[in-house]
Amino acid sequence: MALKGRLHPSLLLVLMPVAVTTMTVYVTGWRWSALAHGLSGKTEYWFLRVAPVPTLLFGPLAGLLTVWALPLHRRRPIAIASLFCFLAIAGFYALREYGRLAPSVESRTVSWDRALSYLDMVAVIGALAGFMVTAVAARISVVVPEQVKRAKGGTFGDADWLSMSAAAKLFPPDGEIVVGERYRVDKEVVYQLPFDPNDPSTWGRGGKAPLLTYSQDFDSTHMLFFAGSGGYKTTSNVLPTALRYTGPLICLDPSTEVAPMVLEHRTRVLGREVMVLDPTNPIMGFNVLDGIEASKQKEEDIVGIAHMLLSESLRFESSTGSYFQNQAHNLLTGLLAHVMLSPEYAGRRNLRSLRQIVSEPEPS
Repeated sequence: MALKGRLHPSLLLVLMPVAVTTMTVYVTGWRWSALAHGLSGKTEYWFLRVAPVPTLLFGPLAGLLTVWALPLHRRRPIAIASLFCFLAIAGFYALREYGRLAPSVESRTVSWDRALSYLDMVAVIGALAGFMVTAVAARISVVVPEQVKRAKGGTFGDADWLSMSAAAKLFPPDGEIVVGERYRVDKEVVYQLPFDPNDPSTWGRGGKAPLLTYSQDFDSTHMLFFAGSGGYKTTSNVLPTALRYTGPLICLDPSTEVAPMVLEHRTRVLGREVMVLDPTNPIMGFNVLDGIEASKQKEEDIVGIAHMLLSESLRFESSTGSYFQNQAHNLLTGLLAHVMLSPEYAGRRNLRSLRQIVSEPEPS
């Protein structure tokens, strides 16, 4: 099963904050003075002074708008790119201010406390604004909104789902029966996507979160799973449990998909003897009548097997129906006793021999 390795086109949008930041750096670094040409004295002064603001702010703003326009599960790469762009520009201005103030401090003209008062406040304000925008973009990229708002009061009850911390105490990861993974699917950024086992981008924390396992140390040890057809009951519970459980295990697997995946592991690693009964494979099987030969109550076992082989109606329309039902049971019991007790069938005491007798045509 090959995993989908294609990159989504939305990943190209990580270039948006990078491109906007690069363009802004070019304009403020090389074209800003030309743009200020022709302005009046005070206007020109403040235009030149605010150059750090667009450099620090436009890249994060472009990232925020791009993040906001994308679905939740596509936002994180753009938010990370926006963060790195902001840190690069903020680091540049921090080094510039350090290079401007450090000589005065090193010559002991002023102390650092005094020197910090001479920081470029426009750059500081731009850095704070850029940081806030970057923080907002990061938050809406990773925080999943609550789907249901709980009431503040408990007028109508305050029952809730078991918290993950409480579930971790109840189902520690060192058990042998796998219940699931310790995370909330509805809290993942991919919660709106249909799960696709071939596409890792739809997994969220699936396959990475700690396991919730049951050690059979409390309650009745019974478990019941509800999921529709194709709901991954086998892959999420049956297979992990078969790979961890060291005790005896009986698995009804009509699709014959479980045994090939766990047989070698249970044999070599867990040290269990594994027997596979595959109806589609003529060399696999067991003789259900073998137990009768070794039994001390052969007659009772023969009657019991005969009743299991012939379905019994719970209600009869008439006494005639009951009569024929009983006679059918008696006939099958006699034929089965003949197979099990007659020397003629030594070495052939199985249901196949019984079927051959029942299906033989009546002699003419």
